[in-house]
Amino acid sequence: MRLKSSLLAILATFMFSGCVTSQTPQVANIDKLDSFRDYIFKKRSNESGNYDLIATTAHKTLLELRVFNEPTSTADATDVLKVLDDAKTYCSAKGGNLIYGDGSITAIENLPTAFSFDYIAYKNDMQKQGFGKFDGFLKCTNSQDNFEIEYMVDNVDLKRDYMIDGGYMQTYSRYFLINHKKPQSNNQKTWQNGSKYSNYAKDKSIKEVLALENNTTPWKYEKASGAYKYCTHNGGIFLVKNQITKNKPMNIDEYLIQRANSMNESQLECLEKRKQGQGCYIMSHYTFTDNDKLFCKNPNNTDQEFTLQHQNDSLVYKNALEKF
Repeated sequence: MRLKSSLLAILATFMFSGCVTSQTPQVANIDKLDSFRDYIFKKRSNESGNYDLIATTAHKTLLELRVFNEPTSTADATDVLKVLDDAKTYCSAKGGNLIYGDGSITAIENLPTAFSFDYIAYKNDMQKQGFGKFDGFLKCTNSQDNFEIEYMVDNVDLKRDYMIDGGYMQTYSRYFLINHKKPQSNNQKTWQNGSKYSNYAKDKSIKEVLALENNTTPWKYEKASGAYKYCTHNGGIFLVKNQITKNKPMNIDEYLIQRANSMNESQLECLEKRKQGQGCYIMSHYTFTDNDKLFCKNPNNTDQEFTLQHQNDSLVYKNALEKF
């Protein structure tokens, strides 16, 4: 009887602490790392496709966390907690103080998460701190590497997969923009170091990655992001051209950060309208337009170069780099 009680206690601990999910590897000597982005790179590289560094510049990093097949009625803060945990762990190791921004407090309040002691702990900490300390999402101060997460953009490239029990299952991303006080040393992405994507890119051609049939495939955001990962993993440079870039090729890192900024502005405008009692609801934010050209440029390996033409619901592959 005592054994049965012990087993039930252990099971309850796992359920309520959220430990049923796979654990990420711990990072040694965090205090020796140069930046928060480098910490994520070391800790999350084997989670590519779920938790990615998708764009970096000298002072900015864009995180993408992918949410798969989530019922609309039970959206929670699981991925937000991952970002909070990473920021808190790194900031603490650097001797800093973590300040919760109004954005993170609002996100936690709006995304109730069952069976998670972590969620309850963060909510309690945020209630003790209160609003008004930082306009953005989160900030690390008085550390060896000060940084801030300026904002979180929700419902990026939302698609409704299928209906179940009268509700929709959604797949979408959340974007988090990080501002670094110190310049970043290099332009590394999580999938460039992850064993999972390394084997994937090594063993498959771009045609297999895109699941092409007769050089065309249905358009999906994941197809573009997969081509981007494949291109950069093999040493290429990924570019995009559309009406947003004024039909001139733009480096994908700069483009994604620019788009995230625009998405956040729309989000803030909608929030302000709601405060004024006006109706406003953003169903989803779209990274690309209805007509884009995507280029993989690889001067050191021209066999890896390709062009993708996106028009509405189709994506056409060309086994060559078109002239810009």
